[in-house]
Amino acid sequence: MDTTITAPRAEVLRNRYRSRLPKRLQELAGPIEGNVDLPLHIVWSGRTSYSLDRPKSRMTLYRTVLAEGLREDLVTLLHHRLLAEQWPVLRRLISPYIREVWEGASRSCCAPRCDRDRRPDTASAQVGAVFAGVVRLVGPHAIRPTAGPPWAEPGHPDCFQDRLELR
Repeated sequence: MDTTITAPRAEVLRNRYRSRLPKRLQELAGPIEGNVDLPLHIVWSGRTSYSLDRPKSRMTLYRTVLAEGLREDLVTLLHHRLLAEQWPVLRRLISPYIREVWEGASRSCCAPRCDRDRRPDTASAQVGAVFAGVVRLVGPHAIRPTAGPPWAEPGHPDCFQDRLELR
């Protein structure tokens, strides 16, 4: 990819998102419960109503508003406490340009994750978003109704464990 084209485009996007930032995080005084209907200039097709009481819906709302909303939209539709609570997962769902701008501007809630020595936390980068109902089995095998091996031969290490224990 040609970096002469990519670099200016990236800077244009960063400037666009930077111009939408509120001066202080506490200016984000949107609702913290109930339903939110987004205006057409933010979401012009598809779903327009979101429930703040459902985590997946709230995450989608915040992601959409951060990407498409104007400064006034951010202030009226987002709440600083909810943003801070969701940021560890939300930061992985948004554009890297949005993430860089918010993490560069706000040291309180949107700071990159660091370990106790203030080094970037690589473990948090490996953790993906997990929503209720989206957790899937890791292996290709179905779960049997009983735990433990399908057979219990003498000398097998699982032979003496509780048969109802998950492994």
